[in-house]
Amino acid sequence: MKEQFFIWIFLVVSSQQLNAQVHPDHWESLIKSNQLWKYYSAVDQGPADNWNSSTFDDSQWLSGIGPIGYGDGDDLTIIDPVHSLYLRKTFEIVDSSAIQYLLLHADYDDAFVAWINGIEVARSNVNDPFSPVEYNTAVDHHREAHIYQGGAAEYFLLNSSIFAEAIVNGENVLSIQLINESEVSTDLTGIFDLSVGVNDTSQNYLPLPSWFEEPVLLMESQLPIIKINTINQVIKNEPKITAWMEVLDANGEANQIDDDASYSGPIGIEIRGASSRIRFPKKSFAFETRDAYGDNLNVSLLGLPEENDWILYGPYSDKSLMRNVLIYDLSRKMGQYASRTVFVELMVNDLYQGLYILMEKIKPDEERLNINVQEKNTDASGAFLLKIDKINGSSGFGWSSSFTAPTDPAESIYFQYVYPEFLDLNPESQQAIQNYMLDIENGINESLNDISYQQFIDSKSFIDFFLINELSYNVDGYRLSTFFHKEADINGIASPLKMGPVWDFNLSLGNGFDCNQQNQFGFMYQYLENCGSSNFHIPFWWSRLMNNPNYQSETRCLYNNYRQRFLHEDSLKGFLDQQVLLLGDAVERNFRRWPILKIKTWPNVFPSTTYQEEIDLMYNWLQT
Repeated sequence: MKEQFFIWIFLVVSSQQLNAQVHPDHWESLIKSNQLWKYYSAVDQGPADNWNSSTFDDSQWLSGIGPIGYGDGDDLTIIDPVHSLYLRKTFEIVDSSAIQYLLLHADYDDAFVAWINGIEVARSNVNDPFSPVEYNTAVDHHREAHIYQGGAAEYFLLNSSIFAEAIVNGENVLSIQLINESEVSTDLTGIFDLSVGVNDTSQNYLPLPSWFEEPVLLMESQLPIIKINTINQVIKNEPKITAWMEVLDANGEANQIDDDASYSGPIGIEIRGASSRIRFPKKSFAFETRDAYGDNLNVSLLGLPEENDWILYGPYSDKSLMRNVLIYDLSRKMGQYASRTVFVELMVNDLYQGLYILMEKIKPDEERLNINVQEKNTDASGAFLLKIDKINGSSGFGWSSSFTAPTDPAESIYFQYVYPEFLDLNPESQQAIQNYMLDIENGINESLNDISYQQFIDSKSFIDFFLINELSYNVDGYRLSTFFHKEADINGIASPLKMGPVWDFNLSLGNGFDCNQQNQFGFMYQYLENCGSSNFHIPFWWSRLMNNPNYQSETRCLYNNYRQRFLHEDSLKGFLDQQVLLLGDAVERNFRRWPILKIKTWPNVFPSTTYQEEIDLMYNWLQT
């Protein structure tokens, strides 16, 4: 049955072309935010179940000129505090066959769901797609409106596969549920405009507002293009859905959206990330390449070594778009493995998603983290990979260190199994790994003024990891997304503990505020000592090692060496300039898709007005 299912998926998807985006003849307005809207304030209960249908009678609802909200500088109709505000606005369609796109512009505080004639077409900052939305639904996080800050509305481009079943000739209704962070929140705003891309020269609707700008319709790129077709499925946090992927790579030439694919095949894909998945509308994805039967298939993508586990990382609050790329490159120049990266532009279901980074998932493999993996770990002589991180689902199995955190004697560090996975380890293997880590921590703790620490740890990997986190002043450094590993023993000689690979540096290089503001001073490993309590703690290893004169000397020697080479200001400036040149006009498209350059998006310290200003800020921060 499994084989039949995946063969069917393979034949259906591989036989259909992923459609190229086509520019409509022109755009017109269907609904403007400053028109008269019907609205219902939900304090104790929501409206009738069919409130978003075209047949619902809203004659008893109040009417108000939009925008409607709490009057905090961007609303014309002022309402009292609510859990949810329900909005309805009718519009006429003359000829649905002439409509190529619908475009919903939305500026909102804090979340919304939109329907056309009762069919959901967009949502942001609330729950999984298409899940029920009660009047007092909790939002994923607080979101501030952008327009009043000098920014632009977020937009949702709907192609015919999304709206074909929703719109009809004649009267239609756009229904919005605007959801507040809480009833006691001090602000609520909903600014919604609906436009239409028409594929002929007819003029049946309203003139466009002065601020209107066409959405991104990707035709060509100097970067590789990745196109994903979900076959009318929604990509969720988990589990992975089966989709179809095409990779367009013309080997240095401009890639046209309708070029033949250099690679195509089925994939399993899901949304990835922790806080970024919740906070940011631009999502990152984890995917695995598969064969026609749904089994993992190792392939080479865009020149990267063959594997089946991949990541499409979508930089959002990192407006340089390249912090991870820079840091991983520096780590590799130090001689450590770090995920290789390729900039791409991403399309999902024919809709442009922005600039992304294809990355290798951290994984023991001869072409990735090569740690001499054996078939099975029966004791601590085998290879393993551990991490310190947020506990997330089934990947959170581990144990607590016997040593407490320097900043909180009541808290100990929690170590998580990555490889082998917890479910693949028998109790004896688990205990062996835990005993090994206890020996390592005892060795670090007892190493005071000599070089005995070198018996337990690979000091160069520790120093490289330290320098990367200190150079970048990584706010999550040492306490989250922190990987460390052991290679398999050779000839009965125990392998030392190694730090790395490095991972997740979006909150670094000045992009992240705390008690030190732009984080230019002091040491990151002393972050919690300087900045107070936290739910995530830093192991004692770093303060103990940095109190050892021999380790200090090793660190100073390596740093001075690197400063004459790839950590020289000229080298860093050259790398950044090279990346800007590589990205070209993909940057402009990305920030048209996600118009946040002028907005202080968490955790930015200073909003930039141009992309080059963002690059200059990062470089100047590095110089300081």
